Amino acid sequence: MRCRITPETFAEAQSGSHRAFARLHGEVEPCVRWFASRLIGLPWVDDIVQKTMTALYINIANIASVESLLPYAFRVVRNFCYEDLRREGRFSPPLHQRRGQEDEQRDSRQVRDQNGLADETACALELAREVARALNELPERQREALILFAEGDLTYSQIAEAMHSDIGTIKSRIFNARKNVIKRINPRVLSELGIGKEITNGV
Repeated sequence: MRCRITPETFAEAQSGSHRAFARLHGEVEPCVRWFASRLIGLPWVDDIVQKTMTALYINIANIASVESLLPYAFRVVRNFCYEDLRREGRFSPPLHQRRGQEDEQRDSRQVRDQNGLADETACALELAREVARALNELPERQREALILFAEGDLTYSQIAEAMHSDIGTIKSRIFNARKNVIKRINPRVLSELGIGKEITNGV
């Protein structure tokens, strides 16, 4: 998910312009909401978003550059999400999310049964379900890094900043995350889509 904040808007918001911060808020808020939902699927995402945007408003003058804006926001999101998880005493995907995954897998199987043979569309659908399931099974830090890289469109440097890590570690997490996702996908699905085993070695 792209966040288009110009250096001019960022500078104006840092200088105290409420109008500039409103523009910045309109761009950043959907990214914050996406990451909170994507990270752990909390039912109280609205609260996470509000607290994150408040923190951004309070601390915007201390953010070094426009390139550091999203990493800062995502870092705050992570902290608030895990605070809530610790308070709730759980670290696995919410029950409604797991049920949703089970429903999606059942729907995919029904599509395949209705068609008799697994056509390419049904296989692609099943692959998407398998990838989503595999992603949720990854170690937390690998999952976060891969989400930010593949879906958030952040650079290695920005991901390292967001996760308080170094670029080498982030590259390693993303490499291992992609490899682990492939390993968790049903080999039959990969075979029917013509994806060979060599992909697991060259991810």
